[in-house]
Amino acid sequence: MGSIADSRAVLTKKVLPQHHTAITLLGQLLAAPGSDHIAWLDLACGKGQILAQLDENIPEPELRGKISYLGYDIENENSRVAEKIASGLKLHAVEVKTGEMADFSKLVPVERKFRFVSFTNTVHELRPELIATLILDILLRLDAKGVLYIYDMEMLPVPELGAVPWDGDDMKKVLTTMFDELGCGKPALIA
Repeated sequence: MGSIADSRAVLTKKVLPQHHTAITLLGQLLAAPGSDHIAWLDLACGKGQILAQLDENIPEPELRGKISYLGYDIENENSRVAEKIASGLKLHAVEVKTGEMADFSKLVPVERKFRFVSFTNTVHELRPELIATLILDILLRLDAKGVLYIYDMEMLPVPELGAVPWDGDDMKKVLTTMFDELGCGKPALIA
């Protein structure tokens, strides 16, 4: 499965917990002393659910103006909705790239660095080999103070064909083992 074309991206006024956490992390980065620019990669941006909450949760235009946003997802109506939302937020820069998740490393150069990467509600839709590759590709694109936020549903209300039924502890084991194998030590994992 190379595509997530059948995903059920949502755009709702309700702030879901995973999006609230992403916004909180982004807000902390923006408010940090000496922070004048935040490059944000919203991997598998969907319809822009996190973006849709920014104006209410980060209402200061001068803070949002520090954000250079790159949304990445497959080419469909969802990515166009995300781009439209981002364009209305008065961010420093807005770009949406489209492609298969397997092509991410070809479409976003390793030299491009991000302070914040959000990757929500997508892992369960990808092949395990692609998950490992994407995590490594993301880590290579984080700047020295970068934050990677991965969240996925621990339980799907309606099981999807090909869904990976991992819970949070399973994902922590995957990441810990991957970091051990790379000789990087233990990652800082949010409980």
